[in-house]
Amino acid sequence: MCAFANRMVTGRAGAVIAGAVDAQVRAVAAGAYVALIVVPFVLAVRVPVMQVVYVI
Repeated sequence: MCAFANRMVTGRAGAVIAGAVDAQVRAVAAGAYVALIVVPFVLAVRVPVMQVVYVI
């Protein structure tokens, strides 16, 4: 809605800015989503490996 209002008020420049902001927000959201999946997986793999190395 904010992007739409921005587009209406400032025309083309607003559309470009809104598009860039939207893309950035999506990129950040995607990065956070991937991190939420990858981090626990990496920790789950790494902890037993570290314990094995420590035992050896």
